[in-house]
Amino acid sequence: MTWLDSLTLETVVIHTKDGNSIKGIKSAVHDDGILLREACILEETGLIMLDHDPFIPRENVSWLQVVA
Repeated sequence: MTWLDSLTLETVVIHTKDGNSIKGIKSAVHDDGILLREACILEETGLIMLDHDPFIPRENVSWLQVVA
């Protein structure tokens, strides 16, 4: 069991320790981090779509929101 098993394939917003916020669909959770798909960075001026599936290391996650 990993640290986010019960949230598979839900939309989440990950707030990182460096102040970024990344929204995406959680596609995989590992003991050391989370992999998102269809991800974008949330900016005050709008969304910046990413052209790759980012892996966010667990130690860089400040907090996480589940989007209903």
